[in-house]
Amino acid sequence: MAQDNHYWSQMGGISAGLLGGSAIAGLKDNSSLYYNAAAMSFVNNPSISIGANTYRLRLLNIDRAFGEDLNTFSNQFVINPDLIGGLLFSKKNDILRFGYAINTRFLSQNHTQFQSVRNLENGDQFVGDFDIRSKTMETWFNSANSYKLNDHSALGYTLILAIRSQHYSNFIGTKIIPSNDQSEVARMDSRIDYNYWNVKGLLRLSYALDYERFRLGWNVTLPSLNLFGRAFAKREYSLVNNPNLLNDLPSDLVVTGNQERINAKHKYPFSTGLGASFKLNNKDWIHFSTEMFLPVEKYSIFNSDNELVAFPKGSFDSLAVLFPEEVTFMELNDAADFVINFSVGYENFISDNWGILAGFRTDFNKGKAPIYSFGEMTPNKSQLDIFHLSGGAWGYYKEQKVTAGLEVGLSPQKQMRQWVNFNNPNSPDYPLTGAPEFNATASQLILRIFLGIEINFVHKPKEIK
Repeated sequence: MAQDNHYWSQMGGISAGLLGGSAIAGLKDNSSLYYNAAAMSFVNNPSISIGANTYRLRLLNIDRAFGEDLNTFSNQFVINPDLIGGLLFSKKNDILRFGYAINTRFLSQNHTQFQSVRNLENGDQFVGDFDIRSKTMETWFNSANSYKLNDHSALGYTLILAIRSQHYSNFIGTKIIPSNDQSEVARMDSRIDYNYWNVKGLLRLSYALDYERFRLGWNVTLPSLNLFGRAFAKREYSLVNNPNLLNDLPSDLVVTGNQERINAKHKYPFSTGLGASFKLNNKDWIHFSTEMFLPVEKYSIFNSDNELVAFPKGSFDSLAVLFPEEVTFMELNDAADFVINFSVGYENFISDNWGILAGFRTDFNKGKAPIYSFGEMTPNKSQLDIFHLSGGAWGYYKEQKVTAGLEVGLSPQKQMRQWVNFNNPNSPDYPLTGAPEFNATASQLILRIFLGIEINFVHKPKEIK
């Protein structure tokens, strides 16, 4: 969940990741398949590379997530492939080159459970339960070509097939247990459960300049073309013995609905990236990259048209006045803000056989702070910016290049919206309507271990250029 609202949490290639993603100008390896297909024209050796973020640990702490002194702490362990790809070219005709790769573009998962039990002033007991589970994964299948214009410039393009899946479930429940055994329990339950997958296509165009002491790269990724997708959705809201008669709703209320095989779509925005690399001396390089993502206007990922089940029969008409006209009870929406990320990387060639890598990159949140609306499904997403520091080394073992390193991601403490307020059932965070309260603070730490290997078809070059 901490990475679901970010574009730069997953990098393409081990060396590129340890350089903070500063690879748009080209790194003379298979990361060009992801960042800049044109730069494939200047890779010295054809090879197959296998990279994995072998271990990722995320620690997320949110103070007052569920009310005053009601905090949460969660962790996440993930093992995932980073980039598996290869580059092919002919020694007879080196103008055209072909590359193929599979890489993880988005990966996040989270599970948080919490229960609050306290005594009310009248002697009754209040019990609040919160349970959220979220998992998102998007994999890109890349087919790339480069065309060498001359000794120093090239054009390229990458055709991308993106397959995305997301499963999300959220339960918020409260019970007021009376001190008098003759009284009845009052309760509120809200359940959301959906699962969708989607296939979309993308086209990335690129240009590269390559000189002995300077490289320049530029890419443009066109907005995604939705191909097909399906979703399952289930949602229920119920009140039993509602003591506050909130918004004149009945004391007992059930609204529920579910549907399978709903059409689903997902959008990736127009983006453009620019990179430059400079040779500082005979062996050292410094790399810069930046990428701009245009905003995505609010759209529907899926929307169920099944008729809802409601009790009492006319209760849904009472609820309808709470809905914005453009949303429905079984609709999942998404949107994205304008984002610019940047990175810088340093590469030192200690010798022809090994070197060190270091990098820094931003990972700004692309989504607006989620505001709960009863008229739509609103998942709890990240509201945090992340700043990544990385470092590692590469070396040749039996003429195969092995790269390893460590990355640390930090989110400075930030004020954010409470997930729910179990201290005060009448607070704006608890009922169906009202402005949200930004009373929680969150911070985050991410540790990631990188490990990768390049299997070369020919011997490593005697001279590193």
